[in-house]
Amino acid sequence: MSQNQTALDLSPQQWSSYHLTRPSTTEADPERWRRGWQIASFLATLLREQFGASRVAVFGSLNHSDCFDANSDIDLVAWGIPPALFYQAVAAVTAVSSEFEVDLVDGDSCSTSFLNTLAIEAVTL
Repeated sequence: MSQNQTALDLSPQQWSSYHLTRPSTTEADPERWRRGWQIASFLATLLREQFGASRVAVFGSLNHSDCFDANSDIDLVAWGIPPALFYQAVAAVTAVSSEFEVDLVDGDSCSTSFLNTLAIEAVTL
C-alpha cells in the first residue's frame, strides 16, 4: 500500500492479502464468533428500523470463523442511511455491546475498489 492509499482504496486481491494473513495473537473463538453474528444481526435490524438503511452487510473477520478471535471486531457496511443521520447511527451501533468494537462504513460513499471487495466478501444481513 502506498502512502496515499487507505484500506478503502485496496483492490480485492490486496484486501484479501491483508485480511487473510493477519497474524492472530489468540486462537479462534467459535463461541465469540457466534455472539458476534447475533450482535451483527441485531445491529442490522436497528440500522434498518431506526436509521432507514436499505441494506446492511458484514465484512471482515466475522465472515471467517477460523480467524475470529478475542481481538476481532464487527465490521458493518450500510447503504441508504441519510447523511444527516449517519453519525447518530455510528453512535448507536457502537453503544450496543461492550464486548465488541463495531465499525460502520457508509456504503454510499465507498470507493469503487472497496465496493468491488464488498461484492466478493460482504454477507448481507
